[in-house]
Amino acid sequence: MPPKKSNIGRKSLKAQQAQHQREQETQETKRARLEANRERAADLRSQQTPEQTELRREDDRTRQAAHRAVKTGAERDRRLEAMRAKVSVSAIPRVATWVNEAYHYQPEKDYHLHKEVQIGTTSNGKPCSYCGAKKLLFV
Repeated sequence: MPPKKSNIGRKSLKAQQAQHQREQETQETKRARLEANRERAADLRSQQTPEQTELRREDDRTRQAAHRAVKTGAERDRRLEAMRAKVSVSAIPRVATWVNEAYHYQPEKDYHLHKEVQIGTTSNGKPCSYCGAKKLLFV
């Protein structure tokens, strides 16, 4: 029998099914699932002895320190900046299409944080000739 192929870099059928199930669940179901996960983790941590807890924390610290030690300051800065950008963009709801989005402008949305929108830049570089408003350019 040939050796089993590694699943590294691939999504297994079970992982795909779990992802599909999570995508289909309601907000209430998601909240209940996450709460159950938190309670289960809290129960497992509460059953640990103080020595086991300290050992687990020390292992975590050692693993994180080793991971960070191989990174330079520039890499760290890049990673943190990428994480900040990802968090700020992920807070913006995904818009299926940007067509006519300007007609449904909502000031509470941070359009300028979305990677597909450039405010104040147009193909000809000029603001609206009628009202002087900056135009959106979708890339």
